[in-house]
Amino acid sequence: MTPKLDAFSLGEIAKATGLSLAACSRFRAGMRVPHPRHWERFLALVEGSEKSAGTPEKPLIP
Repeated sequence: MTPKLDAFSLGEIAKATGLSLAACSRFRAGMRVPHPRHWERFLALVEGSEKSAGTPEKPLIP
């Protein structure tokens, strides 16, 4: 299992990458490695979730 992708549903991964659910399942399970042309999309998915999980850039209360 790929730790970073484990946090996402197959639908979320497929939507972010444009790949099939079957392919995303194999990548998330660690059975296959995506072709380098898809790495940027996977990276954007993971980095996007890390940014949203962090502290807000602007304070909630001024």
